Amino acid sequence: MSIERKDNHTISITRAGGTKKWCRALSEIGVTEPKLREAGRGNRECDSAGSPQNSQSNYPRMRAGEVRGSMAPPKKNVLPKPLPEGFILTDTEKRKWRLGKIIGQGGFGLIYLASRDVDRPAAADTDFVIKLEYQENGPLFLELKFYQRAAKAESMEKWMRSRKLDFLGIPTYWGSGLAEHNNLRYRFMAMDRLGTDLQKVCDRNAGRLKKATVLQLGRGLVDVLEYIHENEYVHADIKAANLMQSFRDPHKIYLADYGLSCRYSPEGVHKEYKENPKKGHNGTIEYTSLDAHKGTGHSSLLAMRRVIIQAESSAFKE
Repeated sequence: MSIERKDNHTISITRAGGTKKWCRALSEIGVTEPKLREAGRGNRECDSAGSPQNSQSNYPRMRAGEVRGSMAPPKKNVLPKPLPEGFILTDTEKRKWRLGKIIGQGGFGLIYLASRDVDRPAAADTDFVIKLEYQENGPLFLELKFYQRAAKAESMEKWMRSRKLDFLGIPTYWGSGLAEHNNLRYRFMAMDRLGTDLQKVCDRNAGRLKKATVLQLGRGLVDVLEYIHENEYVHADIKAANLMQSFRDPHKIYLADYGLSCRYSPEGVHKEYKENPKKGHNGTIEYTSLDAHKGTGHSSLLAMRRVIIQAESSAFKE
């Protein structure tokens, strides 16, 4: 590693070796506040001029001349501490939601039954759920932005009319907001409650699906992908576990969980196809496309093909 001081505020770094060696070298030359940026799943580096790419850093500050044997790792996404049943949330539109029991969890968040009637406990057959994460976590924020930008009710209804469709398998977004409890800050989003996912259906039926079900599934999934692609997004995590039945009508299938969704064409300008190993392998490995492994972005069609092949294989077992 070579480090060259440019002036009192910037340095030039040629990095070789691990994070400990790098951070120790910074402290030894008296850098009191390293300019660090987040790159992919918690990695931190300086650019060639030491300028920050992201002003937030989870590393502790080092005093001039201080040498530490190790650095505290950056805070990772973790499951939030549960809020108590009956807790009242208020969304950005001033609607109130009452939390019920926890019915599930994802990689970084919890899913609660929820009710708009705050005077009574959330019923077991309620039509609403609340997804909850710590405010600083990323997946729920990305999902929220997808719904706010691309999945507004009026936009979906207009698109369905233009295609003469009576159903589009994107869950309804009802509201979102922030909350605080015991000095912890949370982000939440109110959604339609969904039923069982396709993976569980396959497992429950010894891996067997009817051929008509597979064809219906493929047709509905194509409609959803066409809509979200026209609205500048890719889902980026298509898999059987994210294809879910309606809570009230098991014949209706929804593509759920937009926590890894990516805006591939903001304002109609397609992002450059560029390989980036630091962004590779996101998603579920069995369904991840080659492009995603290379860090260029996700191919929804390849992931959908994998799901259909899996379902089709199940159908031919009959």
